[in-house]
Amino acid sequence: MAGMLPKLTPCLIFEAWGWRSPLFWDRNIEGIEMAHSLTALKRIRQNETRAAANRWRLRTMRDAIKNFDEQIVHGDVAKATEAFMTCQKVIDKTAQNGVIHKNQASRRKSRLSAKLLAKKKAK
Repeated sequence: MAGMLPKLTPCLIFEAWGWRSPLFWDRNIEGIEMAHSLTALKRIRQNETRAAANRWRLRTMRDAIKNFDEQIVHGDVAKATEAFMTCQKVIDKTAQNGVIHKNQASRRKSRLSAKLLAKKKAK
């Protein structure tokens, strides 16, 4: 069948070493080569770990922003201010770890601050 990808099979050497990541699977599709050196394999493992940590940091930041937005819409000014402080801390940590750029962090905090100020003035 045209357009069908071949079934992926795990390489025996990596199965023996106990690595189950999809990045270690033998792909051989359109010239995609698998890592052959030990340092390249280590880089793949490190990249997986770091990507997982970055996904967690982004998810935490987005959850904090959603919580702040929820407090802006449904909460009072005190709860919104508390959520803003938490959100600001999480955004700074995310930028400090290099997950987002410092300018993006500044822009996000500025927009959240403007929302909080509008909420205070509306009251």
